[in-house]
Parts: sequence; structure tokens; C-alpha cells
Amino acid sequence: SFIGAEVAASLCEMGLDVTMVFPESRLLEKIVPEELSTFLKAKYEKRGVRILTGTKPEQLEGDNRVQRANLSNHETLDVDLVVMGVGVRLNTELAKDAGLQLDGSDAVIVDETLRTSDPDIYAAGDIAAWPDPTFKTRLRVEHWDVARGQGLQAGRNMAGKQEAYTALPYFFSDLFDFSFEVWGNFNVWDRAVLQGSLEADSFMVFYFNQGSMVGVLAVNPSDASRDAIPQLIQQRPAYQDVTDQLSKGELAM
Repeated sequence: SFIGAEVAASLCEMGLDVTMVFPESRLLEKIVPEELSTFLKAKYEKRGVRILTGTKPEQLEGDNRVQRANLSNHETLDVDLVVMGVGVRLNTELAKDAGLQLDGSDAVIVDETLRTSDPDIYAAGDIAAWPDPTFKTRLRVEHWDVARGQGLQAGRNMAGKQEAYTALPYFFSDLFDFSFEVWGNFNVWDRAVLQGSLEADSFMVFYFNQGSMVGVLAVNPSDASRDAIPQLIQQRPAYQDVTDQLSKGELAM
């Protein structure tokens, strides 16, 4: 998980001995391609972080505080602190009590203006599932930048604007000296194409699903690129078109 990777990096920089344990086969498996995952793993291990893949904690032990973590690979770790990055459980009890329409994951269903099934109630942020115009599906994003943008839009709409929320999902992360920004829908992707070199100060990874672009990960993008990337994704260019332009050096961001 991102929260696990971020906390591990921060604790390491504080001088602590850190072990990362997760069930996936590689670091940040759901969001980065294998080449970038291997690159990041080397950064962590260079700083002394131990990474255990394909395993998970099964039991925590200790007297008055946690002292040991028993893992599914039959290893026992001596620990002083355990941080578990397990996501969130939506707190939508108030929405249920108000009779608002929820989806199967208990997210509050909203329209393009962030209005709920009650015309006098709007929802934004982690709990809101909105109809995204770019990907033609409902999205829900657990990140403060999306919550901020949706909150501003919901406020304007409650004041009478009634404008659609059309911004692409966006987030950023800092892992040691590696800073990157992400735009798009990474729930499902089947191909990723690197532009540039992982060893360079700046590069991009383009993500595709079923032949169309769904997202971009950018390391140290320029201001011009930050403006251009969302526009590119919203066009949903085809995989073949993008790779052809990259091979010819014609895809300028």
C-alpha cells in the first residue's frame, strides 16, 4: 500500500530499523509496473529497509505493548512498533440514517454535481462515488486532494452553480528522494509504457487498459506537463498511437 511505503520511508529516515511485510509479490504491485517496482525496491534496500513479499502478519504478541510479530512465512520479528496500512472503512452511518442511496461498498452515490439521492444533500471526498466523464464509470478516491476539489465544487453547487465535477483523480507521493505525481484511474490497467529512463531526474509512465490510456505517473514533471497530462488522459488515446509517437519522439509533454 502507499501508506505502508510512505510510513516505511519516513521511519527509515528517522533512523529506525524497518521491515516491510505485505502479501503482494512486489512493492506497490497494484500501481507501478514491474520495472519501476524493482527500481523502488532497490532504493529501500539501499537504505536498509527489509522487504518481505508474499507474506503477512498473523499474530502480534507482547506484554502490555507489542513486542513480536508472527508472520505467515513462519518467521517471528522482534518489534517495538507495528504500522498496519489496511485502507479505510467508510463511515456512512449518517448517510444511511438519512436514507441516502448507497452502492454495494456503502459509498454515497452522487450525480455529476455531487448531489446525492436527496436533492438537498451533497457529498464529497472518500465516501462519494461520482460518475466520471472520462472513464464512463463511477469512481471513489481516498485522497485529500480529491476531497478538497470535490468539497469546493459541492460548495459552489450548493450556492447555486450546478456545475459538473470533471477533474481527473490525482495524487502524489514522496518515497525518500523519489517524488512522483499520478493522474487517472489505476483501478484496472494491463499495460504500462516508460518514457525516459528510471535513472533520469524526470520520466513518465503511461498506463493503458484494453488499448486506451487510463493514467500517467510522472516524476518531477514540468509545469507545462502538469497542464498537458490531464488533457492527454481525457482524450483516452490508443496504446498503439502513443507508442508510435514515443518511438518517433513526437509525444511532447
